Amino acid sequence: SSGAKLVVSVFMVGFLGQGLIMNSWTMILAAFLGAMVSMGFVLTVSKKIPQMSMLVVSGVMIGYICSAITELVVTFAEDADIVNLHNWSRGSFSGMTWDNVKVMSVVAVTFLMVILLAKPLEAYQLGETYAQNLGVNIRTLRILLVVLSSVLSACIVAFAGPISFVGIAVPQLIRKLFGTTKPLLMIPACF
Repeated sequence: SSGAKLVVSVFMVGFLGQGLIMNSWTMILAAFLGAMVSMGFVLTVSKKIPQMSMLVVSGVMIGYICSAITELVVTFAEDADIVNLHNWSRGSFSGMTWDNVKVMSVVAVTFLMVILLAKPLEAYQLGETYAQNLGVNIRTLRILLVVLSSVLSACIVAFAGPISFVGIAVPQLIRKLFGTTKPLLMIPACF
């Protein structure tokens, strides 16, 4: 979400500086681009670092780098742009219209696609070899997970602002609450 926030901030400052208003699709596209770029950095780092703990640290580091660049963009923005950017970055559904809700149908479609991945994800939780023996194409599953999670992050960040703590806390709380890691239950419960 910090990568999505960075690109949306750059687009907002650029568009507002030119006297233009960003529409819903532009916000989603900008957020998706940012999410994919930051995810690309994490995936690049994952090829070099085999330890999961270091990969998590590098992901957090990339998030902080994106946040620092976002703050740099805000520093050089006009006062009116800073107010708009600040209001958006606090995260809120206020000001949503029915047109925005129609655009957010992308989330519903993406959510259904993620639900369809529940069985391969459950097999994947038992290990790559086990999942491959059950016929799961690991490469395709990984690509789908990266793209679908980036689309969901982009849509939420575009409309509600960056709410990254939710993505970290909610799955852990849901797992403790229900006492299971089954994707068919975890995905809708986290949603």
